[in-house]
Amino acid sequence: MNHCLYLVLSLAMMELFASGCGAKHSLHVDADMQDDAGYDADLDSDDTGSDVDSDPDVETDDEEDGVCSELVCEGDVEPRNESDILEFSNCTVFTGNVDILLTGIERLEGFNCLRETHGDLFITENWQLVGIEGFRSLSSVEGSLELSSNQSLENLHGFGSLTTVGGHLATWFNPSLDNLEAWASIRTVGGVVVVYGAESLRDLEGLRSLSFCGGLYIDQNNRLEDLNGLNRLINVEGEVTIRMNEGLLSLVGLEHVQYVQGLVIEHNSALVSLFGLPYLYIVDGPFILQHNDRLESLDGLDSLYAIRGVLWISNNVELQSLDALETLRELGGDLEIVDNPRLPTCEAEALRDRFISLGWTGEAEISGNDDSATCE
Repeated sequence: MNHCLYLVLSLAMMELFASGCGAKHSLHVDADMQDDAGYDADLDSDDTGSDVDSDPDVETDDEEDGVCSELVCEGDVEPRNESDILEFSNCTVFTGNVDILLTGIERLEGFNCLRETHGDLFITENWQLVGIEGFRSLSSVEGSLELSSNQSLENLHGFGSLTTVGGHLATWFNPSLDNLEAWASIRTVGGVVVVYGAESLRDLEGLRSLSFCGGLYIDQNNRLEDLNGLNRLINVEGEVTIRMNEGLLSLVGLEHVQYVQGLVIEHNSALVSLFGLPYLYIVDGPFILQHNDRLESLDGLDSLYAIRGVLWISNNVELQSLDALETLRELGGDLEIVDNPRLPTCEAEALRDRFISLGWTGEAEISGNDDSATCE
């Protein structure tokens, strides 16, 4: 078995399968994933760091009056303090990127006339930021919306009007964020939806309007017990990765999903069931199930018909049965079933033999399972 493939896949997961999700924008990588020196932030309050072409002599109070006149601001915006933000408070459209980095502010207000951005919106490494109250008119981000490494961030109230994100929608390493309610109007995300390292997050109910996304990446959210909030998803035009969520008990919330381009479920130490995927029919890529220490069976996958990549089932120490794969008739890649000490070897061999009888020509590795168990 070629484990180089798994290394490539793991790296691809950390890039959130950007090349496979149909998104136009690559992810803005969090500082914890690259050298801190990669950020070249100018903290001089006399320099906005912006290339925006707007008229500095315009003296309107549209935002304060509650009426916003059309004002298109060209170029990129990099506000570093409250006065920088105030300068752009009347913009209704940004044609470039907005990068709010290392501001030192506690509450992000302003931008309340802004209706759409044609680029990305990044809110990154604002250590004192507690709440996002601005952006209350923003309905569309054509690029990616990413919030990363805002250690004190508790709420996203200002994003209540947002319905569409063309690129990725991501929260990275915002440990104080305990809900996503402000995202409850978002219906479509062209790229990957990322929820990563939200240590206080209890649920995904704030994503309850989401009906389409180009991928799903749920990682290291230790208070998350299920995936309720994703109940409107049917087809995910990218890979789904569920990993290292220590409190996750089930996949309930994905019950309407029928198609994904890949599925990775790994290192979820409390996961006892795969219930939540009753209608999953096609995995159009790899299916990797490993290091889920309490998982006893694959019940919940009873409708699965095709896996068009590799199937790896490994290091699930309580796994005892593969019966739920009875409907599986198509495998496009290699088969690896290893180091599941309570899984009867004869069940793994029966699955292999069924694939061979259906014309499968891939390679199989079956080892480290229970050789002493018998099968009917």
